[in-house]
Amino acid sequence: MKKITFAAILLFVCTFSVSAQTQSNATPGPVWRVVYYRVLPGKVNENWMDVRKNIRPIYEEAKKQGIILDYKLYQNMTQSSQEDWHYAIATAYKN
Repeated sequence: MKKITFAAILLFVCTFSVSAQTQSNATPGPVWRVVYYRVLPGKVNENWMDVRKNIRPIYEEAKKQGIILDYKLYQNMTQSSQEDWHYAIATAYKN
């Protein structure tokens, strides 16, 4: 029983010491947040009109004010099912 407890404690300590060492080598930089969207069937054109009219100006203004660094829109051209995402918006923040 003592051997198992000692081995478990040793494994636990080794795991967290390696984890702490890898984190110290990271350099701060921009962080990307990606949000995936699904569109109802037959609403794709309406959705893209809404993105152009309402969402894009908000992101452009946030970029001008320095709230975000950049944003990108991605369209999924290879959907494997109806449950798959249609487009994604990726937003870059300072840190």
